Amino acid sequence: MPNISIGPNTEYLVSGREYLLDRESGHVMRKTVILDSSARDSSQTTLRKGLALGKIASTGKYRDYGSGNSDGSQTFRGFLDEESDLLNVVGTATDRPAPMVIFGRVNTPNTFGLSGSPITGLDGSTGCFFIWG
Repeated sequence: MPNISIGPNTEYLVSGREYLLDRESGHVMRKTVILDSSARDSSQTTLRKGLALGKIASTGKYRDYGSGNSDGSQTFRGFLDEESDLLNVVGTATDRPAPMVIFGRVNTPNTFGLSGSPITGLDGSTGCFFIWG
């Protein structure tokens, strides 16, 4: 489906399972990270928008967050902000740059890869603010 404008001075939302409640400038912060080729989303190399990410301590690259991981990615750092396919043209998983959201108000049912909720809202709400990186 095409992008849908949600008003002046706003970014575009992709229709479907949007995980951010607000994309207005100043209400969300992003940074570009390198996704490690080992990242998986439900055993797939195509990572969904809204996937929880953690940072691998030894490389500084990001992969799917997991509380049972032991490489540094057991610490939640943010959410993947666009779908990313890690396969290159010959079908080999490759590191890729991707945008990660480190601050925003999220619709937690539309996020992926969180067991429980490592995010705590400033006001105790479930669609809460987070900042990591």
